[in-house]
Amino acid sequence: MKLTVFVFLIAAIYAFSESFDQYALARSQAQNTLDLKINSLVQAIQNSQNKRDTEYNPKFLFPPKTWTAKKGLFSSFIHLNFQGKKFQTNVRNLLTFPDGNSFY
Repeated sequence: MKLTVFVFLIAAIYAFSESFDQYALARSQAQNTLDLKINSLVQAIQNSQNKRDTEYNPKFLFPPKTWTAKKGLFSSFIHLNFQGKKFQTNVRNLLTFPDGNSFY
């Protein structure tokens, strides 16, 4: 009787350890996937931040080649809101202005 209980306990512990190893492996793979996703999102946020100040250049031209941007701010754009024919819709989608007042 004692030998049977002992063998049963050994078999149960072995089966549990196998399933625990599979669970631990699946959990570590899920954690790695989550870590990669979080790291890629952090990288995307850091890349969208202005790294240096830029000036409105050239001052006589509209729209300029470069708009004013302040270091440390995130880019944000203003879209004109008008509707009409296909041409006007395309102009609206193409014509954007940076919002230098964003995320203060």
